[in-house]
Amino acid sequence: MSKKTILCAIDFSESSLSALRWAFKLAQLTQAQVTILFCYRLISIGDELESSIMKRDMEAKAVNQFHEIEKKLTDVTPVPYEFVTEIGFFSSRIEMFIRKSPVSMLVMGISVISNFNEYKNLSFDQFLLKTKIPVVVVPKEADEFV
Repeated sequence: MSKKTILCAIDFSESSLSALRWAFKLAQLTQAQVTILFCYRLISIGDELESSIMKRDMEAKAVNQFHEIEKKLTDVTPVPYEFVTEIGFFSSRIEMFIRKSPVSMLVMGISVISNFNEYKNLSFDQFLLKTKIPVVVVPKEADEFV
């Protein structure tokens, strides 16, 4: 049997930090692991070499930003986790991840959903109707886990 996974979508905002704290607490309570997903867009300018350098730089920047967040999470009980970067829109990358991986729950900060309609004009409500797993949206003020 595979380990339960909580997918936590982040954009490095304060609400993402709150969502990540919630994801770790929920993982601790449910004995799950956490996959932290950061999405970014890469505008190709036609030069494949330059695009690959931009991709490498964007991913390195994201990893560095995540390491800074890790330092702020010292009060969270450790659970297994991985940090994943994906090129694309949050809505499509989350859908793809859920289709390919056994995800038991999706946790995200309120800031992540604010741009959901950028991809195929899909609203967050439409996304929720299509999603077959529990979704937790955490506002940035929700630092305390109840």
